[in-house]
Amino acid sequence: MDEKEKEVPKGENSSEEVARLKAKILEYERTMEYQKKLEDSLKKSEEIYKLLTENSTDIVSKHSSDGIFTFVSPSIKNILGYSAEELIGTSIYQLFNPQDLISVKRAFSSILALPTSSTFSYRIKKKDGAYLWFETTGKSIRDEFSGVVKGIILISRNINEKKLIESELTFRNDLRNLTEKISNRLNSSKIQDIEDDLIALSTDVAKLFSYDDGDVFIFNEEFKSIMPNVYGKLRANIVLEHTQPDLLDDFQKYTGKSIRSFAFFPLSIEKNVIGMLALYNFQKESSITESLNNNIRTVLEIFASALGRMLDNYKIVSLNSTIKVILDNIPQAYIHINNEGLISNINSKAQEYLPLKKDDPLAKIVSDNSIFLKDSKFDREFKIAWEKRLPVSFEEFDISDNSWYEVRMIPDSDGLSIFFRDITQQKTSEEKLVEYATKDSLTGVLNRRAGLIHLQKLINICKTQNKKLCIGYIDIDNLKKINDKYGQNEGDFLLTFVIKTLRENLREGDIICRVGGDEFLIIFPDASIEEILQLWKEIDSIFRQFNETKKKPYSIYINRGFSQFDQQKNSTLDAMLANADRELTAFSKKPKSSK
Repeated sequence: MDEKEKEVPKGENSSEEVARLKAKILEYERTMEYQKKLEDSLKKSEEIYKLLTENSTDIVSKHSSDGIFTFVSPSIKNILGYSAEELIGTSIYQLFNPQDLISVKRAFSSILALPTSSTFSYRIKKKDGAYLWFETTGKSIRDEFSGVVKGIILISRNINEKKLIESELTFRNDLRNLTEKISNRLNSSKIQDIEDDLIALSTDVAKLFSYDDGDVFIFNEEFKSIMPNVYGKLRANIVLEHTQPDLLDDFQKYTGKSIRSFAFFPLSIEKNVIGMLALYNFQKESSITESLNNNIRTVLEIFASALGRMLDNYKIVSLNSTIKVILDNIPQAYIHINNEGLISNINSKAQEYLPLKKDDPLAKIVSDNSIFLKDSKFDREFKIAWEKRLPVSFEEFDISDNSWYEVRMIPDSDGLSIFFRDITQQKTSEEKLVEYATKDSLTGVLNRRAGLIHLQKLINICKTQNKKLCIGYIDIDNLKKINDKYGQNEGDFLLTFVIKTLRENLREGDIICRVGGDEFLIIFPDASIEEILQLWKEIDSIFRQFNETKKKPYSIYINRGFSQFDQQKNSTLDAMLANADRELTAFSKKPKSSK
């Protein structure tokens, strides 16, 4: 057969070729469509990523596996002072506080080893050299197929204020525990052990205030002769530190210790200085801050007070000369009554409060203008101690001078010892600490935790006593925008103005607490929802008037949602909060003109 006869007809060949071409064109179009969708998706992702990183108050950063910056969001400028350009190509490790490096490197190792995220906290250096506390959540970026780590992404948040509060509360708690330890230890000390106890307790004081060691010295003739300069300045109630190196040699000669820096605080009992608290470091220098000075003064007062308390179980006549000096100068008033009902010993502090002297009868202790009134708490507790021979201790408020007093009475074989002291300042400090732990620092209202505890108590009352109760959720519109545009001070003004307005116009007994940056919870005890809505109309009118006056370049709009206690529906804290939150969300979606 001829070769030409074997060829496929030309028409048929053309048809198949066209079909193949059409299929290829279709496949290409689909590929291009997919590619376009992919590009659009990628572009959208990049836009979202840029939006998040450039506008977030958190810091978003990317790093190589060894910690080198490959990207950092612009927000770092406002928080730490560095520009993004300054950090790209540098190591993040250079910014960490050296004390945190071990824990940070451990966290990074965990991020590199595991595909899960890890959260850790640390101190990071600002451009001005100061350190801020940060909390960071980090996760490794891995190749989709091989799982190989390509980098690390970190999202970091400034928690400095939170850490400072936590640190302050921890320190205050440690300080309180230490002062209690000092008081209890010295109160149970034996005379022969007093020196050892003072040294042991001073070491605890040094540790609390980040010093290597400490001592308490009661002045004696040897001290005065070897350290005349130190003695002279301390007697003048002057605090000494290592910036006065001429004193260092004398101290090292007296103690035999080779030290680098020190801080000497006079142990003052009223106006008399009977010794000193010495804190020192063997390797590093230190400086005395105002805060340290104030806190040490508190500790020294406790030392002086506790030294007085340790005398409770001892006769004055049996004490050594050092202890007698202390007794005459302690801030506690001391009276000893013998079994014949006569005052056998009294120190100068007691004589400041009461016109008494040695050998005066027991009846003269009862005064007309103090806590020692007949039929007072003092009188009742005194009878228990005197007649039943039982030790008593109590606190009493003296209405005549608005002061609090702590009183202790300890029976012994020869009679009864009475100690009392003014604790008004201590009571005030305790109140301030409670306020610090429960109040919002800016607005002065309750914080979230304290507010919710209070609300739960009221709900419990409603369940048992059939009381009415309403709550309101409010948030301030555009607070963040006002902060960003006009500055933090203006945002703070807005918050305080809103709270001031609420305080002046809410009912007496209504409670405000801050639950978030711009969110507040208001508790309305013994109120119906109708009463609260009417009250809120009046408050709304005040904010409208503010907006109309144009005193500020912005207006105040308050979103609100109310919820009423209902035994059937809203009988729990969570249910009331959820209902108020729904109302708030619905209200916030309304046009401002209709609010």
